[in-house]
Amino acid sequence: MRNHPIVEKFMELVAIDAVSLNERQLADKLTQELIELGCEVFEDGAGGKINGNAGNLIAKFPGSLPGHILFCAHMDRVEPGNGIKPQIKDGVIHSDGSTVLAGDDLTGIAAILNALKVVRQSGREHATVEVIFTVCEERGLAGSKNLDYSKIQAKSGYVLDTSGKVGRIVNRAPYKGTATIEVFGKAAHAGNFPERGVNAIMAAAYMLSGLKEGRLDKYATSNFGSIYGGGENIGTVCDYVKIRGELRNINREELYGYYDYVKAYCESRIKETDAECKLDFILDYDGFEVPEDEHTMKFLTDTMLSMDIQPQIETGMGGMDANNFNTQGIRSVGVAMGYRDPHALHETIVIEDLVRAGELVEQLILNYRE
Repeated sequence: MRNHPIVEKFMELVAIDAVSLNERQLADKLTQELIELGCEVFEDGAGGKINGNAGNLIAKFPGSLPGHILFCAHMDRVEPGNGIKPQIKDGVIHSDGSTVLAGDDLTGIAAILNALKVVRQSGREHATVEVIFTVCEERGLAGSKNLDYSKIQAKSGYVLDTSGKVGRIVNRAPYKGTATIEVFGKAAHAGNFPERGVNAIMAAAYMLSGLKEGRLDKYATSNFGSIYGGGENIGTVCDYVKIRGELRNINREELYGYYDYVKAYCESRIKETDAECKLDFILDYDGFEVPEDEHTMKFLTDTMLSMDIQPQIETGMGGMDANNFNTQGIRSVGVAMGYRDPHALHETIVIEDLVRAGELVEQLILNYRE
């Protein structure tokens, strides 16, 4: 199976560097390939809005049957993601251990390209296929947040950006927001007059002590993962600290309820110091849920069963472009492509799953009817 066209395509694409905000080279390559497959290709202006060097690619693969079906995968990858050297051993693709593998999400791209090629060569009738290759998905779904949705006609879509064995479906994903906490102290000479200062670092540490965070419940998490303050001059009492955290919850009201708890807790604790704090919250994207009896889900699970693939329907706690698609009225779910341990240096792809993923996309195209 290592010589299967979809494997060769993945190995070719993974050699093209494309970390977030630097997808230009890959976007140009994919534009060329999509045109050669008979697609009309449009690149939107998302790159300029997010300070990247490429926009989202929107392609239409015309069909003779009524209706439109959407497939999406993202072009970018997390770091370290340049200079990837893919290896194949015992039916599994992995990197050399110094980088990620970028199966997240080149497996989705390879599956789409391979499926379009097979469908075109078959000469069989099909509905129009809309393909979206997004930029900067790994940074808060920035590409799909700035996508030109006026170019999209499909109302049903499949985001090929989910880890695990083919058959895994994510039909529910959380709302996600970013909380920012600023702590204001008072600068002073650390040697001569430390008592005149208010150390914002110490105040921040006291303020956060005891805060409920991490795994809040089965469908709610928080992570205060960034803290900055002070700079290089340790001879001055630190007067400013900035803390950023991400909050996730399947339930929108509970997400905001947790932020209210964080705000009240921090404001109460900071009063016990001589510092002050300011909190802010931004909703990054909406959550979604596509019930199993809706057409988008039913068609997917029926197609899987016809291929002897057992659907495994789950709630995911990660974000994907489907979050933004559903907000725009495009009923979308995440579909596993066979990669495992995304964002890790030991990320892998089982070749059998990758081949199966391509076959699934083929069948979805050939059997889709509105």
